[in-house]
Amino acid sequence: MSERPVAVNIAELSPPDWDWVGGKFDDDPFRWVSCSGHPSSPLAKSLESKIKRPHIGRYRACWQGVDAARREHAKVIVTHEPLIAAWTGALYQVAKLDMPHLAFAFTFSNLPTGAKREALRRAYRSVDRFVCFSSIERARYAEYFDIPLEKIDMLRWCVADPGFDPEEAPIEPGPYLCAVGSEGRDYGTLFEAMRRLPKLKLVVVARPENLVGLDVPDNVVVHKNIPLSQVWNIIAHAKLMVLPARDAEVPCGHGTLLIAMKLDTPSILTESMAMTDYITPEETGLVCPPANPAAMAETIVRLWDDGKL
Repeated sequence: MSERPVAVNIAELSPPDWDWVGGKFDDDPFRWVSCSGHPSSPLAKSLESKIKRPHIGRYRACWQGVDAARREHAKVIVTHEPLIAAWTGALYQVAKLDMPHLAFAFTFSNLPTGAKREALRRAYRSVDRFVCFSSIERARYAEYFDIPLEKIDMLRWCVADPGFDPEEAPIEPGPYLCAVGSEGRDYGTLFEAMRRLPKLKLVVVARPENLVGLDVPDNVVVHKNIPLSQVWNIIAHAKLMVLPARDAEVPCGHGTLLIAMKLDTPSILTESMAMTDYITPEETGLVCPPANPAAMAETIVRLWDDGKL
């Protein structure tokens, strides 16, 4: 029996967190070679913890992936996230590779401008297919990076089964509402809404950088960098979840929304074009305008009192 053809998988995170494509099916025709930007040796960890710019791990992963594709005569390259796709695409052109390149999880919290935008646009010429997670992103990226629309596919985000015991006691005493996530969030508006609701309790799970410069109200509890099982626990036992997006166009929060849906936790979202593929207002969630604490507070009270959609 001949050896299976090779597919190369490239991402910044380490398996299994980012290995979303390869080796998921019993009849998978490929042998997957994975290259990660996550440091794998003590020396690399020490070096990359001290040098933040340039992002050594990212460039290393892209170089290793392209080199592996060349040596292994790979049939396809799969990259995760747009900067990995760009650097892989640039190296792909230098190495004169000819296998297909799929750019998976192609989504930007902030679109690049100026010279960086032009550099990415050139790098993406070598990418054969792109996958993003909303129809608005599909149209936006096609125009912004001069990518033929037919080369971009939209797939809805999905989540795995809960990684926690549903019978486990809540780690936060209730009742409370919650807000979870870091990309493209506007916790300033949410905190101002909570100041108007002093009798309600909010539990936030975010990264430290999300809260820089913000004054956390007394009725808000913050968790930072906690295990995913505890995040599931907080969402599962919340009376409702709020997803405060930065503006009406930022394409972030799909995973958090779907986790809440999976756990039957009703949600409030900042009105966003990127969420039109996932939510029907008044049926599967409530929406409120961005950067409007009064409207957000009013929507929270409405859902809190109703208890369900």
